[in-house]
Amino acid sequence: MLTYYDIPDKYDRDMVIAAGEFFLSKLVSKRLINNLNIEVNFVKGMVKACKIDACMNWEDRLTKPREFSIDIDASMPIKKALTTLAHELVHVKQYAIGEMCDKKGAIVEWLGVKYDQEELDYWDHPWEIDAFGREAGLYVRFMKFYGEKNEKAKKKSRKA
Repeated sequence: MLTYYDIPDKYDRDMVIAAGEFFLSKLVSKRLINNLNIEVNFVKGMVKACKIDACMNWEDRLTKPREFSIDIDASMPIKKALTTLAHELVHVKQYAIGEMCDKKGAIVEWLGVKYDQEELDYWDHPWEIDAFGREAGLYVRFMKFYGEKNEKAKKKSRKA
């Protein structure tokens, strides 16, 4: 289940909620979706305060967690916010299905291989390559889906 907090007024709330549901449906099974609790927080001034535009944390257990929080900077344009949401939900998928697991210190296990995050450049982290590789495609597919869904709704309302 996705729960949203402080969606900025400048965003279309229904679109943000539909995007999160769409992204998750493309990443994990319905059964797993029903067992996840994900809080999405839109945070004012995150980039200025933290020097990052988003972050994802697991909240419950180390292996295959089910509870997550995602913080996204509330000042970014809607396209960037949705792309960022897609990126962070890829990370949720990575942890939830066991592709990724935090170990001691800066060690992360990714697909059975241990990596020291401090020894690799951020852009070379395989989990980031995966997330960046998926975010644009998820966004494009969602926009196509959302546009078609809205077009069908408009046609229905014209007939009524």
